[in-house]
Amino acid sequence: MMKKILKYSGFIFILACVIMTLGRTLNAEAAEKGSKGDWEYEYTGKRLTITKYTGYDDNVDIPKTISGKNVVAINGAFSKNRMIKSVTIPEGVVEISEAFSDCDNLVSVSLPSSLKKIGRYSFSNCKALESITLPKNLKEIGDAAFTTCESLTEITIPKSVKFFGEAVFNYCKSLEEAVFECSLKTLPKNSFWDCEKLTKIEFPKTLRFVRGSAFGCCYALTSITFPDSVREVGGCFWNNDNLHKVTFGANTVKLGYELFGDCGGLQVLVIPASVKEINDGIFSRYAGKKTEITVVTTPGSYAEKWAELNDMSVSYDENDVGSDYDDYDSSDDEWDEDWEY
Repeated sequence: MMKKILKYSGFIFILACVIMTLGRTLNAEAAEKGSKGDWEYEYTGKRLTITKYTGYDDNVDIPKTISGKNVVAINGAFSKNRMIKSVTIPEGVVEISEAFSDCDNLVSVSLPSSLKKIGRYSFSNCKALESITLPKNLKEIGDAAFTTCESLTEITIPKSVKFFGEAVFNYCKSLEEAVFECSLKTLPKNSFWDCEKLTKIEFPKTLRFVRGSAFGCCYALTSITFPDSVREVGGCFWNNDNLHKVTFGANTVKLGYELFGDCGGLQVLVIPASVKEINDGIFSRYAGKKTEITVVTTPGSYAEKWAELNDMSVSYDENDVGSDYDDYDSSDDEWDEDWEY
């Protein structure tokens, strides 16, 4: 018995040594670095990641290969580059991460169809970036990927996207339209925080959850309609006195805490009979008068009882409720010039 134990112990020891040696080999291989011309890079085999651009051109075409190795990723290469104005990323690149953060003068970017991942902060603080076309094979958009892209006016999320991070478009102050063609189930928190000109949202038809502050400080939103697929809406509106009407989808079950925090201009809430839970703090820090709100619902519903308990008017026909806010134009607001952002 002892001999068997010693035999197996020896085998385990040898196996551990092999694994450790293999790990050191892989780490050493992954740590290989090089440079050529204006490019610094790391590589494994023939797979190369560009880590730094040292040139001074304002219009840059990233090479497809360097020293015979295929460029597959760009990681932080142009971060804080104030000179670059346009860049073309070649086919074969599958991932970028923090690649262009704080490129103040970057106006245009050409992305390859091979791109699968736009990592966190990839285009953060690219304040001059006016437009970008996301490739049809894109799978992932990381946290804050486009935060503070102040000149971006519209965006379409392609069908292929499976992961959409937090705060992807927050502080995009010129963004007016966002279209989701993908099949996301969750709209994360702060997705469009402080997109003050946002007026149009085309939600994914598969959307089920809307998280906190997704539309906080979206001052141009006067009304919004959630798709029938949505089950739960969290505290997604914040500091928006111009929001007058919210229509929840036919399968909504829960309305969350501070859903209307620091809002003050609500006139109409269309709440279906499917809603079974409304958080007691839904109006926490609400700046308006709840008694001026009309709840449109069905007779005998949870929403009807909730509205009556909160001294709100109840209607059973949406057409009977006024819509003076439909002609709202955010450019007419006197506060727009003096507001401190």
